[in-house]
Amino acid sequence: MTLAALLMDLQTAGAAIRAVDGRIGVQPRSLLTPERRTAIQHHRAALIAMFAAPEPRPGIAVPCHRCGHRQWWRLSDTSPERDGAASPTTGWTCGACHPPACPERVVWREGDAQ
Repeated sequence: MTLAALLMDLQTAGAAIRAVDGRIGVQPRSLLTPERRTAIQHHRAALIAMFAAPEPRPGIAVPCHRCGHRQWWRLSDTSPERDGAASPTTGWTCGACHPPACPERVVWREGDAQ
C-alpha cells in the first residue's frame, strides 16, 4: 500500500493518525487492522517526516484535498502540534468539511492554511 493510499484509507475509515516524539498513533485503535499496521510500519519514516514538516509559507493557497474549499480553522487555545485530528501537515481543519462545534473558540484562515 502506498503512503497516499494508506492516508486515504485511514481518512475514509474515520481514523486520525499523528506522530509525536517519533511515535505514530491511530485513533480509534480499533481501526488499526493488520494490513494498516504493516503499511504504517513500512511508511514510518515518511509519516514522521510528514508530521514534522514545517507549515506552508504564508500566501500559498492550499485547498482542502477533499472539497477544494480554502476556509480553515483551528482552536484558538491549541497549537498545531497538539491538534492531531486536523490536517497532518498544517494543524488546520477545513471549515466546509468539518464546521467547528464552538465557533467562538476558533481562529479562521481564508485562502491559505498557514
